[in-house]
Amino acid sequence: MNSVENLESPFKDFALQKRTKLFERITLFGAAMGLFHFFPDLINGTPEAPVIDLFISVVIFSGFWLHRKGFRTVARVVVLLFMNIIFAVYACLMPKEVGIYLFYFPLMGISMASFGSAERLWRIFFSLLSCVLLVSLFLSDFDLIGTYQIEAANENIFFLINLVSSATVLLVCINFIMNINEESERRLHILAKEINIKNKDLEKTNAELDRFFYSTSHDLRSPLLSIKGLVNIAKQEAGNSSVGHYLHLMEDRANRLDLFIKDIIDYSRNSRTEVCQEIINMHQLVQEIGQNYQFLEGASQIDFQNEITVIEVLTDRSRVSVILNNLISNAIKYHRLNQPHPWIRVTVNHADDNLNVVVSDNGQGIQTDRQDKIFDMFYRGTEGSQGSGLGLYIVKEMIDKMKGSIRVESREGEGTSFFITLPLAGIEIEETPAITKQSQSVSRQHLIAVA
Repeated sequence: MNSVENLESPFKDFALQKRTKLFERITLFGAAMGLFHFFPDLINGTPEAPVIDLFISVVIFSGFWLHRKGFRTVARVVVLLFMNIIFAVYACLMPKEVGIYLFYFPLMGISMASFGSAERLWRIFFSLLSCVLLVSLFLSDFDLIGTYQIEAANENIFFLINLVSSATVLLVCINFIMNINEESERRLHILAKEINIKNKDLEKTNAELDRFFYSTSHDLRSPLLSIKGLVNIAKQEAGNSSVGHYLHLMEDRANRLDLFIKDIIDYSRNSRTEVCQEIINMHQLVQEIGQNYQFLEGASQIDFQNEITVIEVLTDRSRVSVILNNLISNAIKYHRLNQPHPWIRVTVNHADDNLNVVVSDNGQGIQTDRQDKIFDMFYRGTEGSQGSGLGLYIVKEMIDKMKGSIRVESREGEGTSFFITLPLAGIEIEETPAITKQSQSVSRQHLIAVA
């Protein structure tokens, strides 16, 4: 984005400077041409023509002065409007053979070159005005203001002068437009090359960062697991209660760090790997996750309930496992164990081409003003939270990666429910020998494919 702005801003300055110089040169040229016509018309003895020539020079030079003072748009509008009208009048007063009408062609070019893309309405207006006046002159046989005409000597010479003058201005405008186009193409090529280089650098940096992120997390976790093992051995052999207490604190801190590193690994794996589909048994997966947390503090007092109507699904096992692990472990940690019947329920079904998973509990619940923040990175719902603040953020990221959605319903002191929806790639796929081999107890189960 910065590269685009860095190239775009100088280009705008370049185009503005070119337009400024072009308009000022053209106005000086127009004022000089008025004076150039003034003297032959004065010598020729026609009283009207030199007055008109001088009037044109003064007005055009006034436009040059206004432009120099910074009133650029006003100067261009006044000069172009004046020139369109005065040339129409002058073309009717002078003989047609003098060729005053020729100046409408460079006027169209000046209109196109004097206004930028932000002023395209002025550009269109003056181009159309010149075209309309030119056509009107020919349709009326150069009689828009009546039959009065100024006599002109040497009509052929004046025609050549007007032809050369108008052609010169037109060529200057065409050259200006071509220069602007060439400059824009050159800068676009530079921008394209720069973006391509930055994209390659960014891809390389991201790949290196992923490798560093993943490798560092694993390297950190290996000695941490060794420390946890040594602490466990020391606790069993320590006779001093104080030493045991300190070892317990060390183990608690190590567990927290281990959880944080594990979350980092899950986040890294989700961001750098694509969705990988495989057949999984939802009953088995939910039971495995429940068994993983059976020794977690308070888990033995909670009634785990499963309502699974879809047996086998085709989905990303790793991501679904992380999602359920995070939601179930949170439900255990933040439960209300002092109530008569604490429970956690996992519901799995499908409807409207979606796989629906609900993880609900009758635990502490979440305050209403915090529910829209729980999926933010490093957000902790309570000051006493022992988590990394990444768990629900990772859950949301993984569900987004699978093109699904998640929402929460919760009342403080009553419980929380997380509703997950994952789109289905197909429903009721025919059973194959491979599927039968993995689940022989299911004679003909519906296989749900999750996108």
